[in-house]
Amino acid sequence: MCGKFKKNVEDELVSEDPLLANMAREMEKKFSKYWKNYTLVISLAAILVPRLKLQIVQYLLPKLGILYENKWMEILAEMNQLFKEYENHSRILSRSSVVDREGDESAR
Repeated sequence: MCGKFKKNVEDELVSEDPLLANMAREMEKKFSKYWKNYTLVISLAAILVPRLKLQIVQYLLPKLGILYENKWMEILAEMNQLFKEYENHSRILSRSSVVDREGDESAR
């Protein structure tokens, strides 16, 4: 849906009708900040859904009109960072759980 809307706005930027072209420019300004981050958020969500995985992201990126190689590398880097943060957080929780259990046993 968003990709079609974006394409329609882009098409109207070169419209012969000055009213439509001006309106499209204003719309593009307002939505550009959302379009820039849209693929990252949707991609991360799709990757985390086991049925979709990375393949659907690879398939959809070019259809959204985004420079494929650059966005794909950004998504992979963001995914790696997300997993590293999760791994670090899991280690901290795991250590505190072990310390809590050891403390409980020595208090008995």
